[in-house]
Amino acid sequence: MQGASFYMPLVQYNVSVAQLLTPFDANVADIVGPSNWATNYGKSPEIIVASDGKALDVLAQDYDPKTPWQAVLLHIEQQSPGKYRISQALTNLPMLDRVMGLATDGAGNRYYATGVDEREQVNSSYPPLNTYRTNIVRMIKLNWAGQVQYNIDVDMARHATNPSGE
Repeated sequence: MQGASFYMPLVQYNVSVAQLLTPFDANVADIVGPSNWATNYGKSPEIIVASDGKALDVLAQDYDPKTPWQAVLLHIEQQSPGKYRISQALTNLPMLDRVMGLATDGAGNRYYATGVDEREQVNSSYPPLNTYRTNIVRMIKLNWAGQVQYNIDVDMARHATNPSGE
């Protein structure tokens, strides 16, 4: 998924979350019923926050069908006590179907996991046992500017199937 990417220096722009994404899928099937996420696996993540102690990085699933992206990565900094500002919004992110995890390091790099939504396909015979499948979960590292440093498939069987796999 490739969409526009925005970098907003702290001093020049004021932007709200509502201008970038529509968070929270209000699908009733996720809340009640025998096929809800809580019954199966727990609710899939939609908003994940990581902090370095000075700022927040927020990876949020976008449910607006009009935007060309599936998720937005926001960097939020404190302007003054009690006041925060979005200083960076990245939308041009490699993304499968769902956000799964987010972490940061001391150099300002962001690491996130993304996974395929297979809820419509999973049954007693799919996925088959002991089968190598690509692009089910990927781990992506972005530098501070939002450039992809790596984007790897994290299937545990990858190396056994392909010895030259990362």
